[in-house]
Amino acid sequence: MQKSTSTPLLLLAALVAVLGTIAAQAAELRQIRFPGVWEGAAYSDDKTGEFSTCIASAEYSNNTFVYVMVERDYSWSLGFANNEWRIPLEGTMQVSYRFDGGLWYEATAGAIDESFFHIPMPADATLIDLFRRGNKMEVSFHEGRYTFNLTSTFKLVAALAECVASYVGVPEDRTTVAEAPQPESPPSGPLPSSGTGIVVGSEGLVLTNFHVVEHCQAIKVTQSGDLARPAQLLRSDKLNDLALLKVETSYAPDDVATFRQGASGKAGETIAVYGYPLSGMLSVSGNIVSGNITALSGLQDDVRFFQISAPVQPGNSGGPLMDAGGLVLGVVNARISDVAVLGATGAVPQNINFAIKGSVATSFLDAHSVPYSSAATAPELTLVAIAERAKRFGVFIQCP
Repeated sequence: MQKSTSTPLLLLAALVAVLGTIAAQAAELRQIRFPGVWEGAAYSDDKTGEFSTCIASAEYSNNTFVYVMVERDYSWSLGFANNEWRIPLEGTMQVSYRFDGGLWYEATAGAIDESFFHIPMPADATLIDLFRRGNKMEVSFHEGRYTFNLTSTFKLVAALAECVASYVGVPEDRTTVAEAPQPESPPSGPLPSSGTGIVVGSEGLVLTNFHVVEHCQAIKVTQSGDLARPAQLLRSDKLNDLALLKVETSYAPDDVATFRQGASGKAGETIAVYGYPLSGMLSVSGNIVSGNITALSGLQDDVRFFQISAPVQPGNSGGPLMDAGGLVLGVVNARISDVAVLGATGAVPQNINFAIKGSVATSFLDAHSVPYSSAATAPELTLVAIAERAKRFGVFIQCP
């Protein structure tokens, strides 16, 4: 890698506008000297004047610029530019990337112009660590395969996060994929998002997070092994991040979730989380993970939430938190932002996630006269059996 001598400012401004989703233009707030050969700046939305993005760039010997971007919500992206490329501007393109000769990851990239594309990166501690600690990154697409030495990236990601934190602080990170927008060139209208829901009524009633469907123009709900069905937003509670959907179908009684009466949990209790994380990358049939309740309150001792150790990713939002008998204890809704905490502490957090307590969820249903199934206890099940049960009442939600 060689030090950048001239940053392509027009491309950079275009990139900030795309990432900001609402900004037609971007203004530089201040230039920043990042570790090693990286240079960059903090940018604002010209319309609102509010901080938008921190971006670092470096030029490689093959005349390719690499950009690392962290937005105000702590989602991150990588950008690549080369004046010799001829990238189709219509639609999106598939890109593969890997670190140090390891597993290939597939991504959908958005073209900003015919010589510049960017990849929204998942909010995944593993990928963040691979980028920070890796020696080389390979990127493959129709123009060929390119290899980049990851010089100074260990300190770079932390410095970018510190840049963002200096403007917006260290927030929690909602797990909806809308936080890591699917690329469009340029984006228009609400961004695609996905999440998980819980069937609570045989007449097509599904409970999920409000933030999963907040910006949806259309909602599709898919039960494992079935077709996607249209759905409508019936009721919502933004404060408690809950929403009730009506799907154009009916569910069998065995497909309806059962809440644990009182939905009280104990610190250290074994739990399981089912959902559809990282849509388009992971299994389309749903994922099950186990963990424990690590605290009986959330951030700043908010008693509406459990803190849990079960790993969750974008797309788990709205999914069921279950006890050892498969009874629903809560609704997954948030995680600590890996990039934000990295900037604040210098360490990547491990499995600090949150779920709305079942008592809050059932109070929401009670307030809207929605009947639901509940039980005091259930026989303990294996994780395999819990997964089979959860596949019936855990549904995939998507805003196409």
